[in-house]
Amino acid sequence: MNAEEFKSAFLPLGPMLYRIAYRMLGAEEDARDAVQELYVKLCREGDRALRSANPQGYCVRMMQNVCADILRRGGRNVLRMAADVTEVRGGPAVEAADAPVEGREEAAMVRKALAALPRKLREVVVLRDLEQMEMDEIEALTGMSQGNIRVTLSRGRKMLKEKIAKFINR
Repeated sequence: MNAEEFKSAFLPLGPMLYRIAYRMLGAEEDARDAVQELYVKLCREGDRALRSANPQGYCVRMMQNVCADILRRGGRNVLRMAADVTEVRGGPAVEAADAPVEGREEAAMVRKALAALPRKLREVVVLRDLEQMEMDEIEALTGMSQGNIRVTLSRGRKMLKEKIAKFINR
């Protein structure tokens, strides 16, 4: 794979991969590092990703694995959350200057609760609710059946609700 093939195939996926990494890791810097680490791996693999039946799905799965590796290494502080409301769609997080303080606190609680979910639950909740992927797309990415995805999604949402309630009642 030459540089032009790499640029045309994988660089357009950068914003989506960043959003996935940000939601899984909970920090802007960690998400950028994860995307960079993924691109290095893609360069080393050569044409393997391009030859896969679904290159985008292959990249998303690799991003999930990179994030899981980062979390397992424990070298990152996953619960390091910014105090401001951030908007991740379309690239790097930016501060919402007009957001009320109350909204920033709520957003920080949600990010903290999301980061505290077990990896598989967080992954399914992020893909479905935040990335708004369809069930068949999630099935292709995770290898889980749609029934299992529904159960995992339900459990993840319930646990997320419980964690948010716990943060509110502190």
